[in-house]
Amino acid sequence: MKSIGALGATLVAATLLATTALAQQWPARPVTLISPFFAGTTDDLVASTVLDQVGQQLGQQFNLRNEPGQDGGAAA
Repeated sequence: MKSIGALGATLVAATLLATTALAQQWPARPVTLISPFFAGTTDDLVASTVLDQVGQQLGQQFNLRNEPGQDGGAAA
C-alpha cells in the first residue's frame, strides 16, 4: 500500500511541476476567439466588452474574429 501512496504523491508532484511550467509559457502571443455572430450585433458587443475586461485582468491580448455561418447560422 505504501508504494501506491508514493506513486500517487509522485504523480501529483509531476503534475504540479508540469502545470507550473506550462503556465509560465502560455500565452506567448495574442489569443484569438472566433464568434459565430455578425459584427455589430448585441452578441458581438457583449463578447468584445467581456474580452476587453478579461484581457486587462490577465494582462493578455484577446482578439475577437467574427465568422458567421450561412444565413446567420453558427459558423462551421
